[in-house]
Amino acid sequence: MAAVASGVVSCGRSDGERIATPRPRAYPRIEVAESDYRRGDSLPSGFAVSSRAEAVLGGSGDNRWLTIVYPDYGGARLHLTFTVSDDPDAVSANRIERIALNAGQASLSASDTTVGGGMASITFFRCDEPSVTPLQMIARCGTLTVSGALTGLDSEASPDSLGPLLDAIERDFAAGMDSTAIHSSVLWRGR
Repeated sequence: MAAVASGVVSCGRSDGERIATPRPRAYPRIEVAESDYRRGDSLPSGFAVSSRAEAVLGGSGDNRWLTIVYPDYGGARLHLTFTVSDDPDAVSANRIERIALNAGQASLSASDTTVGGGMASITFFRCDEPSVTPLQMIARCGTLTVSGALTGLDSEASPDSLGPLLDAIERDFAAGMDSTAIHSSVLWRGR
């Protein structure tokens, strides 16, 4: 017993300063990109994208999609769908169902916000356990519904370890929707 006690005491220092002990499994700290955005005429609805991300466009007419690739975040991909409809409630209901299916049996935490002076509403859904889609979202701005899911991260990573990255992507999406709401008078130019 005395040997165990002396071993425990020797782990500390006599001057009271603590020494960090490495954990058996550690995760690198995620460097979060700065909030610097670009908006291009080719991006749907004037949506702004992080200047450190790559934008890949697809679709046409009232249904377009945008995949935002984040090289700084290990190639994580935010898949967004832009849908203009005279019945945005039906589109939103369909997207909420898709979000639930993507989550499977995992529980979700939801948080709401508005941007663009209240013109656009956003709901973010975070998985409360490891998931292939740790972050999903849906936003409405008039007849436009934007929905999305984040993929390409370690599906075994705990939500806590992904927290800073998910915060940054939520910030980026909100900035994109803010840009969309501000430019809502010119949505879907050339339509």
